[in-house]
Amino acid sequence: LTPPPPTPRQKQAVLLFYLGATCRSQAALQRVVYDRMLHKAEGYFSSCLRILRDLQQPELVGKFIHALAEVQQKLEAWAALARTAEEGLTLHRQDPVRLARDHGYLAEVALADDDAAIAQTQAERALDILAIAGAINAGSTSLAIAEEKPTPDDLPDDLAAAAAELAIANQYQRGWYLYLLGRVHIAQGQSEVAIALLEDACTHTDPKSDLPLYRSILQTLQKQYYQQKNYRAAFGVKLKQRRVDTRFRLRAFIGAGEIQPQDYPVAQAAGWSTTGLRPSPQPLLATEIQASGRQVDVETLTYRLEQARYPLIVIHGPSGVGKSSILYAGLMPALSKSFPEGRSTLPVLVRGYRDWPDEVNQALARALQQQSDGDGIPPAAPIDPDDLTQRLKTLTEQSYRQIVLIFDQFEEFFVEAVELFQRRDFYAFLRDCLNTPYLKVVLSLREDYLHYLLEIERGFDLDIINNDILSRDYRYYLGNFKATDAKFLIRRLTDDAHFYLETALIDRLVADLANAIGEVRPIELQVVGAQLQRQDISTLAEYLALGNHPKETLVQNFLGTVVHDCGPENADLARLVLYLLTDIDRENRPYRPQKSREDLEEELDLRGASYQEDQLDLVLDILVGSGLVFLLPDIPIDRYQLVHDYLVSYARREAPAHLLEKRNRRRGAEGG
Repeated sequence: LTPPPPTPRQKQAVLLFYLGATCRSQAALQRVVYDRMLHKAEGYFSSCLRILRDLQQPELVGKFIHALAEVQQKLEAWAALARTAEEGLTLHRQDPVRLARDHGYLAEVALADDDAAIAQTQAERALDILAIAGAINAGSTSLAIAEEKPTPDDLPDDLAAAAAELAIANQYQRGWYLYLLGRVHIAQGQSEVAIALLEDACTHTDPKSDLPLYRSILQTLQKQYYQQKNYRAAFGVKLKQRRVDTRFRLRAFIGAGEIQPQDYPVAQAAGWSTTGLRPSPQPLLATEIQASGRQVDVETLTYRLEQARYPLIVIHGPSGVGKSSILYAGLMPALSKSFPEGRSTLPVLVRGYRDWPDEVNQALARALQQQSDGDGIPPAAPIDPDDLTQRLKTLTEQSYRQIVLIFDQFEEFFVEAVELFQRRDFYAFLRDCLNTPYLKVVLSLREDYLHYLLEIERGFDLDIINNDILSRDYRYYLGNFKATDAKFLIRRLTDDAHFYLETALIDRLVADLANAIGEVRPIELQVVGAQLQRQDISTLAEYLALGNHPKETLVQNFLGTVVHDCGPENADLARLVLYLLTDIDRENRPYRPQKSREDLEEELDLRGASYQEDQLDLVLDILVGSGLVFLLPDIPIDRYQLVHDYLVSYARREAPAHLLEKRNRRRGAEGG
C-alpha cells in the first residue's frame, strides 16, 4: 500500500528536525558558536518532538528523540537529559539498540551526579542489552539460513534491518558504553580495571565516526596511566592523540618539531594504482609551507636545481626561520617529483658531521632505500672520501638520475671540525661534487657562519662557480616573517584547526613575537602558538593573565610540559639532559651539540646525578617523542640533539641548580 502523503504538521516537524541537525553540524565545525548553535539545535529538536507528540506518533518520537538527547549531553544539561532518556526507556521497549543508548545516557547523568553505583548499573545494562540483541539476531539469522535464505539480501526486511542497526550500535555505541564503565571504575578507585576497559573502548571506537568520544577516551586513558606512574604508556597515548589531532587537522601549530611532509591521500594513491602505475611514495608539500608563503621559495630552489648553471646553492638566514623545515617538508618532496632533462632526482639529506664521509654514505643509502633501489643497510665501515665521490658519480651515470646532496645545519660542520686542516678533506669533496655533472650540493647554514665558506676559495679552485662561493647567484636568503604575513599565517592555521583566536590576541601576539624591525621568527611562532592552543587560550584577556611576560611564560610552559610528561621522579634528570644538549661555542654563541648516550651518561655522572638506566631510557624516549630532541641514527652509535637553537637559552634556564653546583664543587675539589 502507498503511504498517505505527509500532513503540513508532519512536514513542519521534519523541517524542524533538519534545522536542528544543521545547527548541530555548525556547532561541531565552528567552535566560537558552539554553545549558541547547540542551544538552537536543542530548541529545534524539542519543537519537532512536541509536534510529533501532539500528532500522537510515538514511533516517530522514539526515532528522533536521541537527536535531542545527544545535544543535551553535549550541553551537559543533565536534568533535561535524564527526562529525555527516561522517556526513551518507555518508547524503546521493543527497540534494543535505542534502549541500550537510553541506558548509556542515564549512566552519563549518574556519573555527572557522582553516583558511581547507578552509573555502573546503567552502563552494564546497555552492554547486556547489546549482547542479548546480538545473540537473538545471530539465532534468527541462523534459522533464516537454515530455511535456504543464505545471503543478507535474502533475509526478511525486519531481520536485515535489525542486523544493520545492531552493527551500527556495535560500531558507534559499544565504545561509549565501555568508556562510561571505565569512568565508573575510576570513580571507584579501580584503576587497573578502568585501564583495561578504556583500552577496550579505544579499540571499539573509530575516530572517523566519533572523534570527540575517541579523544575523550585517550585523554582519560593517558591520565590513568600517568597516575599509575606508567609514564611511558601515558606518553604513548599522548602521541596517539597527537597523531589523531594532526590527522583530523585539530592542531594549528607543530611546536618545536619540524614541519612534516604530508602523504598523498589514500583515494588518490588508489586511483593511480588502478591505472597500472605504482602509487608514488613521495609526499606532498606540507600545509604550513604553503600557507606561510614559503612555497614560492620551494619553487625557486627547485627551479634552480633543475638548471645546469646552478651546481651549488647556499641557503642562509638567521636562526629559527625554518631552514630545516623548508628542506625536509618542502624541497625534498618537490625534488622527488623533479625530472631535469628527463632524469629522476634523488635528494639526499645529511645532518651529521662528526664523520662526514660516513654520514653522507649512510644518508645516500637511506635515500636509495626510500626509492627502493638500495639494500637499505648503511655500511658500518668508514668510507674514503674519494670512494664516496666515485660512488656518487657512478650512480649519476648508471641510473640516469640527478643527485642533490643537501647539507642541513651545516654550521655544525665548523663546530665539529674546529681546525682548518680538519675541514680540507670536505672542501676537496665539495669541489669534486661541483665538477661532476648531475651531482649538486645545497649548503644550509646560519648566516653568522657564512664567512667560513670563504676558506674554500682560498684553498681550492672552484672555476665552475667562478671562485665566488658567496656570489648572489648561488646564495639564497631565508628570512623571518613580516608581521602582516605572520598574522595571516596564524589566522589561516587556527581557522583550519577550528581554534579561533580573537583578532586583538593575534595583534598582541605578533607584537610580542616581532623583533626590533618588526619580523617574527617562525620557530617562535610555532612554539608559542602550540602552547597557546595546549592551554586553550583564545582571548587577549586570557593571554594577559599569564603575567608581565606572557610570551616567555608560554615557552617555559612548553618545556615544562615535556618535563612533566617524564614524571615528577624524573623531572630533574629531564631538565639536566636538556641542559647537557646545549653549549656555548668559542665565540660565545649558543649551539646544540650532538651527543651519544655514553656522552650524556659521562656528563651526568660528572654532575653527581642519581638515576637508573631505565629512567634515562624513559627521559630520552620522551624528549625524542615530543619533538624537543632529535635522535640522529648513526653507526656504530646514535646521537641526540636539541631540536633548535632558539630553545638553548630556555633549556639552560631550566637546569636544576643543585646539580650544577655539584659539578662546580667537584671541579673545585679536583683543581685543589
